[in-house]
Amino acid sequence: MLIDPLPHSVESRALYRVIVRAAEKLETLAIVPWGMLEDRSRLPQAVVPLVTPADVGSLASIQTPPRMFELDGWDPAAFASLRERWPTCILGVRIPLGTDPAPLVTAGVRVIHLAANYHGMSERQFAMDLLRKVHGALVEMGVREQMTLIGSGGIIAAEHVAKAIICGLDAVALDTPLLIAWQASFIGSCETRTEARVDLPDTPPGWKEQRLVNLAGSWRDQLLEVLGAMGLREVRRLRGELGRAMLAVDLEREAFAGIPGFPEA
Repeated sequence: MLIDPLPHSVESRALYRVIVRAAEKLETLAIVPWGMLEDRSRLPQAVVPLVTPADVGSLASIQTPPRMFELDGWDPAAFASLRERWPTCILGVRIPLGTDPAPLVTAGVRVIHLAANYHGMSERQFAMDLLRKVHGALVEMGVREQMTLIGSGGIIAAEHVAKAIICGLDAVALDTPLLIAWQASFIGSCETRTEARVDLPDTPPGWKEQRLVNLAGSWRDQLLEVLGAMGLREVRRLRGELGRAMLAVDLEREAFAGIPGFPEA
C-alpha cells in the first residue's frame, strides 16, 4: 500500500511532512506533488515526486535522487527526458483508469498508476471492470510480468485492497482513507482531487502520523486474513486470481439469466 496525494483543498507542506514520516515508519512510498516538497535537493527515500511535464526542467536541483518518479499524465518527451536524466530510478506514469496502456508499454513504461476518481469510477465505468480489462490487455500483449500496476480511487475499506489486487493490480495507493483516519468531514460529493472539499480538524502532527500507521497496520492484518482464507501465503499470488473470486455480476447472471426483466447486458 502506497500513499496518494491529498486533495488540493487541504494539501500543505505540513501535512505532507506527516505523511512522509508515516511512510518511512511503514517502509512504504508516499507520492508527493513536486511543488509540495521542501528540500528538493535531498529527497527522502520514502518520497515519490509527482511531476508534471512542466516540472521536468526543474529537477536538475536534485542531488540525492529518489527511488522512483511518477509522471502526472502521459508525455513521451517528458518520459524520455526523465529516463535519460535518471537512468537508475524507477519511472512510473499516472494516467486515468480506462486509458489505453499500449502506447505506454511500447514506449518502455514499466510502472503505470491507474487513477480512478474518489467514487471508484472512470469514464462512467466501475473501476473493478476497467482494472480487469487493463490486466487482460497486458496479458494478451505478453508483457504482464514485465509491468507493475498501481491503482487508486474508490478504495475506502480494507477489503477493497484485496479486491483490487484480484482484479489485476500489483499495489494500491490510499487517498481518502487518510482523511477519514484524521477524522475529516467531506463537503459535497468529493469526486476528484481537484474538486473535493474537506473539513480537516486541527490535531497534532504526531497524532496524525500515528493514525496513518494504525490504519495501514489494521488493513494489513485484514489482508493477511483474506490470504489465509484463500490458502495463499504471498500477496503477489493474489494478483489477477479471478478464479478464486465470486463476482456479483456473474452470480446474478447464473441465478437470474433468462428471467424476463433481467438485463442480459
